[in-house]
Amino acid sequence: MCRICFKRPGNVAYHLIPKQRGHGVRWLVENGVLACSQCNFGEMINRASYRDKHIFLFGKDRVEGIEKVASESVGMKVDRFSVFSALSLELKKIGIEFVAGMAPER
Repeated sequence: MCRICFKRPGNVAYHLIPKQRGHGVRWLVENGVLACSQCNFGEMINRASYRDKHIFLFGKDRVEGIEKVASESVGMKVDRFSVFSALSLELKKIGIEFVAGMAPER
């Protein structure tokens, strides 16, 4: 279920703060929620009003915390191999085998 509208099935990984506002938040777990494609598109074209909705749904501390990380990481490059390695280890802890480019196996 979409965590933004609660009306449609979630089918996309939705970033509360997009990577364009700070590359360091792209892989930040706190920055991602499950959403429907309609909410994802709506956020892209109407970002300012969605910030208030994000604060209402997820809390001011969470949104402002992500914004702070984003502002500190503008222009920063992320080592994707390190991110995927860390993600893979965390998924293994809960019994999911992850291989980059493939769907996780349970």
